[in-house]
Amino acid sequence: MPKYFIYCRKSSDAEDRQVLSIESQLQELREYARKEKLEIVKEFTESKTAKEPGRLIFNQMLIELERGKADSIIAWNPDRLARNSVDGGKVIHLIDQKIIRDLKFPTYPYDDSPHGKFNLSLAFSFSKLYVDNLSQNVKRGIREKIRRGEFPGVAVRGYVNNLRTHTIEKDPKLFNTVKKLLEVYAEGNIELPEMRQELYQAGAKSQNGHPLSFSTLKRMLTNPFYTGVFRLNEEIYQGSHPAMITKETFDRIQKRVNAKNRKVNWTEKSKEQKDFLFFEIGKCGECGYSIINDWHKKPKTGKIYKYYKCTKKSQTCNCQQKAINENDLAPQIENLVSEIAIDKDRYSWCLETIKEWRDKELSETKSELENKQETLEANKKRLERLLDLKIDGEISTNEYKIKKNEIMSSNGHLEGQISQIKHKGSAWFELVSSALKTSHEADQRISEKDYRGMYKVLRKAGSNSVLSEQKLQMDFIKPFCFFREAILLSDRCSSPKKINLNKKLKTLPMSGVGINETERSEVSFSPTACHEPVRASGWRGERSEPSLGYALSA
Repeated sequence: MPKYFIYCRKSSDAEDRQVLSIESQLQELREYARKEKLEIVKEFTESKTAKEPGRLIFNQMLIELERGKADSIIAWNPDRLARNSVDGGKVIHLIDQKIIRDLKFPTYPYDDSPHGKFNLSLAFSFSKLYVDNLSQNVKRGIREKIRRGEFPGVAVRGYVNNLRTHTIEKDPKLFNTVKKLLEVYAEGNIELPEMRQELYQAGAKSQNGHPLSFSTLKRMLTNPFYTGVFRLNEEIYQGSHPAMITKETFDRIQKRVNAKNRKVNWTEKSKEQKDFLFFEIGKCGECGYSIINDWHKKPKTGKIYKYYKCTKKSQTCNCQQKAINENDLAPQIENLVSEIAIDKDRYSWCLETIKEWRDKELSETKSELENKQETLEANKKRLERLLDLKIDGEISTNEYKIKKNEIMSSNGHLEGQISQIKHKGSAWFELVSSALKTSHEADQRISEKDYRGMYKVLRKAGSNSVLSEQKLQMDFIKPFCFFREAILLSDRCSSPKKINLNKKLKTLPMSGVGINETERSEVSFSPTACHEPVRASGWRGERSEPSLGYALSA
C-alpha cells in the first residue's frame, strides 16, 4: 500500500493571491486522504515561492522519498509542487525511476501512465508559463508607472501610498515635519541625534516602535525622492509626487553628509557629561593637530576645570602650545560672534533692502526664466532621443544610464533654479537672508549669554579655526565676511541708510567682491594648511578692532 507525504506551499507572491492558505490546504488534504483511505506518513509545509529552484522543505521531502520513507505525494494542485522546469523535471524523473509511485491532487486527475506523466509535465509547463507571463505583466506595469512618474514601491517617510489611486501623496502627519528638519539640517542647525528625537516625537518610528536608526536617517538624507524624482536600479526618473525640498537644498545636505567622511561616534551625551560648552574647536596653530576637550577634578574640593588643548600627537613637531581654560576661551568666542552680530533694527532694515533688490531682479529675470524653461524642454527631448538610441541598440545600457542620469541631474538643477526665480527671486536671496537670520541669532545669543548657541553660530559662519598662543582665530566665510565689513562701515557713519553703505552692502553680497588684503588682516586670519607645522609667529597680525558688532547691538 502506498505511503504518502502531504506537501502544502503558499507564497506571498502575486501568483498565490487566489490560493488557499497552508492551514486550509492541510484541512482539505487530510479530509481527502481520509475519504480515499490513504496512509499519511508525514506532512511538509512551506512558505516560499516556487518560481526558482532551491526550496529547502521541498528538497528535503524528495530526499526522504529517495530514502524510502514514503513513495507518494498528496498536494492541492501540481503548481504547489513546481512552477519551474528544474523542480518539475525532478518530480517526473523520480516517477520514471519508480521512486514516486503515485501523486494525488484534489483539483487535478493524475494516473501513472505515459499519458498521465505527459499531462503532468504539461501542468508543470503551464504553471511556469503562468509565472513567466505574470512576471512580464508586473514588469510592464512597473514600466507604465515609471512613465507616469509613479514610484513603484513603498513611499519614504513623509509620504504615504494611496491604495485607492495607487499614487504617492503627502503624509498629513509627517510631511511638514520632515520638510522642516531637512531644511534645518541643510543649514547646519541640527544634528542627527536631535533630528532622530524630533521624528520620534512626530510619530516616525521603526517597526519595533523604537526611534529610527542613524543608518535610516542617513538614507533619508541621501534619497533624491524628496526633490521630486526617484532612483530605481541606479537610474533617476522624474516623479509625479510633490517635491518636499529643492535640488539646491538637497545638494547642501549632500555636502554636509559627505563632509563627515569618518564614521560618526554618536557620543554627544558623553561630550556633555562634564558640561563642556564647546567641541571640535579646530586645529593647533603650531603642529596642526586637533584640539581636544580635557578636564581635571581637584580631589579636595571636587571642583572640575575644563580645558581645550592640542593632542600633541605630531612625531615631527615638539608642540609647546599650552591648554586654555574654558573660562578664558568663552570671551573669545563671544568676541568673534559679536563681529557678525546684527541687532533687530539693522536686521529688519537689511531684510527689507534685499527684498527690494529681489523684487527688482524678478522683473529683470523673465528672459532668463524663459531660457531655462526652453533648456528644460530640450533636455526632455534629448531623453526621448536617448531612449530611442537604446532601443535601437546604438548605445549600451551602461552608456544610456550614465547619459540619462546626467540629463536628469541637469533637469533637477534647472527646475530648482526655475522654482527659485518664480517664488524666491534668485539663489543669492535665500543665501543672504539665511545668513542675515544667523547674524541676528548671534546678537540674541550674545544678549542671552548662551555660549553654546554662540559657538553653533560660529561654526556656521566661520572656517579654518585655529588655536594658537591660547587665542582662537578663524576666517569668516561668505557672506558673513561681508556682513562684518558692513558693520565696520555702519560704525563709521551716522546712519545705516547713507548711500555709501547702501552701495557697499549691495556690492559685496551680489558681486562677490571681497575686501582688500590690508582690511582682511583686521577681519580674520588665514592660517596655512593645518597639516603643516606652523609657528605662532606665522600669523599676519593681531586683532586690533574692538567687538564692533556687539557694540552696535548693545
